[in-house]
Amino acid sequence: VWKLSADDWNMDGERPWRFEGSPLVVEGRAYVVHSRRRPQMEFAISCLDAATGERVWTRNIGTGRTSAEDHQNRVSHLLPTFGAGRLFVTTDAGAIMAFDARDGRVEWAHVYESRSPDEAIDQSDQTKQGLVPPMFHEGLLFVAPNDGNRLWCIEADSGRVRWQKPQPARGDRWRHLLGVAAGGGNGQLIVSGNSLRAFDVETGR
Repeated sequence: VWKLSADDWNMDGERPWRFEGSPLVVEGRAYVVHSRRRPQMEFAISCLDAATGERVWTRNIGTGRTSAEDHQNRVSHLLPTFGAGRLFVTTDAGAIMAFDARDGRVEWAHVYESRSPDEAIDQSDQTKQGLVPPMFHEGLLFVAPNDGNRLWCIEADSGRVRWQKPQPARGDRWRHLLGVAAGGGNGQLIVSGNSLRAFDVETGR
C-alpha cells in the first residue's frame, strides 16, 4: 500500500534518520521514534497517517552531548507507549517524556542522571541493555531506562513520581518490564533480569 524508507527520511536536508524500532499504531495513526548519530546523537518522534504514510507531525525528543563513532555498532530500540491520549518515550539519554498524541505537544518530561556504559560495546550487549519501553497501567507509567539506576512509577497525567526503586547490581539489571498481574491487592508489576521480581504497583513494595 505504501513504503517509507529510513534512507529517504531526510526532513531538513541533513543526514537521514534511522528508525528506532517498530511503529505503534493507534486509531489510524502510526507513531515511530527515529534517530541519527551525526553531528550528535539526536532523537525525534513522528506521527504518520497509517492509511497513507503521510507525515502528520514530528517532534524532537532531544540531542545527546556525544555521538557514537562510525566504527561503533551502537544498537538501540526505543519504542513509544500509548495511554490515555498520550505517547510516552524513554530516551535512554537522561529523560522520560510524554507527548499529546494528537499534535505532539510535550506535556511533561522527567529528567535524571544518565549513567554512561562502561564500554561503548555495552550499548549493544543484550545482557546489559534491555528492551524496556515504558509500561502504562491504569494511569501509572512504569519506567526502567537502560541508562538509569532506578525503576520509576510515574503518574501519567502529571509526570509526578509516585515511587522509585534502585536497580540491582549491574550484573543483575532489570531488562524487561513484563506486565502487570492482577492479585496481591493493587496488582503486581513483574520485572525480569537475571532474577524475577514483583512490585506492588501502588507502593513499590
